[in-house]
Parts: sequence; structure tokens; C-alpha cells
Amino acid sequence: MYRSAADAWRVGCFLIASALLPAVLPEVAAGQTAPPKISNDEPPAAITKYWTPERMKKATPRDMGISGAAKQPKRTPPATGAPGAAGGESK
Repeated sequence: MYRSAADAWRVGCFLIASALLPAVLPEVAAGQTAPPKISNDEPPAAITKYWTPERMKKATPRDMGISGAAKQPKRTPPATGAPGAAGGESK
């Protein structure tokens, strides 16, 4: 039937894993939930009614944690060496 005991063990382990796989998959799938949906159910008129001219004058800007001007990224040095020296696919 099998050439060696090792072959029999491999087949047995494969069959056991195949039998247990359906029991494990729902647990893995349950951990992957959709992100929460964020929505504002207030009609635009309610928002306009809330932000009266007086409230707008008293409002202070919220600190968003961003300070200073945007910075340019550092330049990448030009490539050196023969084309294809780094490997990868050529198109």
C-alpha cells in the first residue's frame, strides 16, 4: 500500500489536516470584519442652523497636529552601474 512508514505518516497527517481545516476557517474569517461605516445623519439645514454667526465668531480653530510648511522629500541619488545590475524583470 505505502512504500514506507514515512509515506503513511504523511498521508495520515494530510487527511487529519483536511478534516480539521473546515473547523478552523470560520474562526479565521470571523476575525476579518468590515470597517465601520461613518456617516452624518443630520440634514444640511440642521448644521447651518447650529453654526450661527455668533458661534462662528467664538469658534477657535482646532489643532490638527500639523505644524510648519510641507517639506519636500530628499532627492534619491541617480542609479549607478550597468542596466539590469540590480536584478528584477525588464520590460
